[in-house]
Amino acid sequence: MSQDHDFDLGIVFNHVADYLFVVRAVGERYRCLAVNDAILRLTGYRREDFVGRFVDEIEPVPASMRFARHYTEALERGSPVRFEDSLDTPAGAFVVEITVTPFEGADGGRYVLGVGRNISARRRAEQALRESNERLTETLESISDGFYVLDEHGRFTYVNESAERELGRSREELLGRSAPELYPESEHTDVYARYARAMATGQPVEFETYWPPRDTWYAIRAFSGRHGLSVYFRDVGEQRRMEEQLRQAAKMEAVGRLAGGVAHDFNNLLSSVQGHAELALARLPADGDAARHVEEVLAASERAADLVRRLMTFSRHQVLDI
Repeated sequence: MSQDHDFDLGIVFNHVADYLFVVRAVGERYRCLAVNDAILRLTGYRREDFVGRFVDEIEPVPASMRFARHYTEALERGSPVRFEDSLDTPAGAFVVEITVTPFEGADGGRYVLGVGRNISARRRAEQALRESNERLTETLESISDGFYVLDEHGRFTYVNESAERELGRSREELLGRSAPELYPESEHTDVYARYARAMATGQPVEFETYWPPRDTWYAIRAFSGRHGLSVYFRDVGEQRRMEEQLRQAAKMEAVGRLAGGVAHDFNNLLSSVQGHAELALARLPADGDAARHVEEVLAASERAADLVRRLMTFSRHQVLDI
């Protein structure tokens, strides 16, 4: 069963949102046979500015001549050709993407159908994205922190200059390869488990870890994204060494203060012992056994007093050094 449909192709032609036109090859030139309403709205020209005229007579002529080269290419290849070009018309300047398709008419003539669209907004968005990426890259290259991006398989896809310096390898050595592959001695650290958790949960992780390949400590912040992991890191090895020195110094200060307190108390007791021993010695016969024992007590107390003085000196030095 069949059913006839009576409709005007011209109506369809003019209601298509894309820009449609048809040209016919006349020798080495091309005559425009039809343009749809969308082209008129785009360019601000009238239909008579196109239809019936040779392409090299249609404004803007430089663009029309460029178009003609693509018509020739399509006819020679016998297949569609896609290209982009910029136009400056009464309605404004814009960029168009056009596909021209060759075909043979019922009269045996060689024709080209053109289908185009305005891609100016897309090109502006792409340019804005490029500029944004350039600004972001400039920022990442200027920061002092190391920064790199890992894909979902843990391979480096971007490293900034600081990361190259800290990791001890160039971009060419790092990109496309994983850290365990490049640094096998780091495989038993907790770094990769933390990265895996960040990617699995989508939550950022922040931690400090010892990195054997560089024999230092790093503070790391990792953020999960659609395409992997973004990692900021900085060397905190010197900071940790200074903190450890401060802790040790605080311990020595505490020991010094304790030693000073003990020495002070012991010195008071020792002074009492010495004083009583001297009084006892003064009342004893000089040649008696008791006197000799008291003299031994006094000699021992002198040695003890010297020890107390050294403890006091140690205590003062520790406090002053802090």
